[in-house]
Amino acid sequence: MPDSEIGPALAVFLSRMAGGYAIVLGLFGRTVDKGSWRDVSLFVIAGLSALALAAGAPWIPCAAAALVALLVQRAMAYRLPVLSSPLWLAPAGALLIAWTEWRPPWTAFPGAIVAGGTLGAMLLGHSYLTARGLSFAPLKRMSYLLFGLLVLRTLSVAPAFLGSNLQMMDWVFLSLRAGLGLLVPLLLGWMVIQCARIESNQSATGILYAMTVLVCLFGELIAAYLSVGRGIPA
Repeated sequence: MPDSEIGPALAVFLSRMAGGYAIVLGLFGRTVDKGSWRDVSLFVIAGLSALALAAGAPWIPCAAAALVALLVQRAMAYRLPVLSSPLWLAPAGALLIAWTEWRPPWTAFPGAIVAGGTLGAMLLGHSYLTARGLSFAPLKRMSYLLFGLLVLRTLSVAPAFLGSNLQMMDWVFLSLRAGLGLLVPLLLGWMVIQCARIESNQSATGILYAMTVLVCLFGELIAAYLSVGRGIPA
């Protein structure tokens, strides 16, 4: 990957991670009322937004996402009911994704939610080890959402293989992206659903570890490079 393409690709990738995680927290944060998952997630989102800014993403949406995450965390600490709602994170995450990389919504947003959501699901799995009585419903719903979006991402990447100007390295990156970044995570996602059904959080969390690495590094990071560096919608 040429040095001139590393920064923009990282900016897109980190923006997807931060924005997708923010959307997932906005959707599921209110249903996780025990443990430290929400606090940890807010700091992770703020950190990812800062890294995206350092990589060259637009400063306004990055700063907005980080600021909203930190303000919600402080509001939770002081128990301010309206300001502490995780729902504030969803529009901040959507703004970050759309501003950094304006792509058709069926590619940018599902990819971002899959990347950030897989990381969030893995961290949520850890919460069950320490938070007694935490409902498994959020993990079950999250696993179904991630699996469905992985199917959508797989379908959206298929046309990229039909491009007429693909070079040898494009085929290599596309194959890694499709095989290790989509097909294997689809299998792992199905396994996570089965583990969540029987409330086996340790097994689900272990699988989510591997799924996070594959989805992020071989999935959305390669997709960001192909999109930014090669103009291939992957």
